[in-house]
Amino acid sequence: MQQLDLFRKPAAEVLAFPLWKRRDLVAATAKVLWTKQGKAADRYWRSVAKVCIADLIAARVPRREAESQVSELFEAVQGELLWMAIDNAAKGGAG
Repeated sequence: MQQLDLFRKPAAEVLAFPLWKRRDLVAATAKVLWTKQGKAADRYWRSVAKVCIADLIAARVPRREAESQVSELFEAVQGELLWMAIDNAAKGGAG
């Protein structure tokens, strides 16, 4: 008969709440990007992405997963910007 090893810990997998579901992050990022264009918008997005990746890696999320989450966040922010543009157009605004 073989004795079970009840004290061996299995490898842990960190499951971070997906960035694209963090409504406050998506909305805040889109709000700032709404006011920027060109290089300024690119610099701001890169700074957000860098911080998000660093935070996820610090929480022991693998780099590849962190980068994937930032890509999904980018898509969510783009969607939010689209909704902002539609709302702005419906209100007759120019920007």
